[in-house]
Amino acid sequence: MTVACQSPTSPTPDFGSSNFLQRPVDQNFLDIPFKTRFHLRQYDNSNIAAVVSDTQRYFVDNWPWKSAKECQSYLNADLEWATFLGYPDVLPEYIRQFTLYLVWAFPIDDAMDSWSAQDLKIFVKGCYRMLKEYDCQVGEVEEERESQSIYLTMMCDIFDRMTATDISDPDAPTPARDLCRGTCQWVVTTASIAGRKGAMQSPSLEAYLDFRVQDTGMCISKDMIVWGCGLPIKQHLREESNLKLLDHLTSRHVSLANDIFSYRRETEVAKQTNSGEVSKAIANAVVFIIQERALDEKDAIQFLWHYLSDLETEMLKVEETIKATYSSGDLIEVEGHIESMKALCAGNIAWSTRCRRYNTPFSNQ
Repeated sequence: MTVACQSPTSPTPDFGSSNFLQRPVDQNFLDIPFKTRFHLRQYDNSNIAAVVSDTQRYFVDNWPWKSAKECQSYLNADLEWATFLGYPDVLPEYIRQFTLYLVWAFPIDDAMDSWSAQDLKIFVKGCYRMLKEYDCQVGEVEEERESQSIYLTMMCDIFDRMTATDISDPDAPTPARDLCRGTCQWVVTTASIAGRKGAMQSPSLEAYLDFRVQDTGMCISKDMIVWGCGLPIKQHLREESNLKLLDHLTSRHVSLANDIFSYRRETEVAKQTNSGEVSKAIANAVVFIIQERALDEKDAIQFLWHYLSDLETEMLKVEETIKATYSSGDLIEVEGHIESMKALCAGNIAWSTRCRRYNTPFSNQ
């Protein structure tokens, strides 16, 4: 059952202004401060408030909310700021489509965790149909479009808005289509991963994070930068080993930070849905380290802060290697991606520290 939710007439006061970064941080479980070495930047444009309002209205009107409380929880979650801080270089003409896409990723990820096997099968089948469409096998797709769930209908609508930004020339690059294709592949791959409990039995933190990079969709972060930020990258550079390593380190950084900041929320969810059997119910790096190293909560978080710092050290070393390797146009191209990846890491930390999604006590919907 879905319910209507009153669409806001204007954004919440914190939204759409620089006040978000002045919001006090109140996280008693993060009493070990972490300071990223990457420069924090913010998308700087006067239409931020309008983008927030438009995005909220879209999801209020179209998402199948189970209750008014669930809808209000979305409105209070600060999801839109994940775009403004994590992707400060997003093109102004793409900001609305990009924000819709990024915000969509949060509720769809939450929803997939609660679906039945049949619901998940329907959604994954729809993603396979979309993959065929992107490969120009349109005839087979159109036959089944009307049978899609509301989740697939919204996904198609958001993706159609994104792909409309691609140049119609068949010989031109298609960064939006590439991102949509990669997103469908992410959903299909995530649905086939052999469970989160298996990830918690990984032989090392690195192996666990490899799972989380796929599970969180960070594997397509480069495609997000290529399309949303207008930073095309030549094929020979995409395959360059050091740039791929930097992309991988960035994905680990963001996935690990998200685990740390979402830890309290996830444990509260687990307590209310699985009788408190937290370690069996969630895949989270804090829980993983508590188990693997027999640490208490505070020491586990401190260990992961140090690990996050080590990732930044390694990223800076790889950056130096890349800049020493290239010159001229190639150097300009890779520098744009490097700066966007570092901004993603810094922006994710800033957003996660202050967003209500991670900093409001969870209550069962």
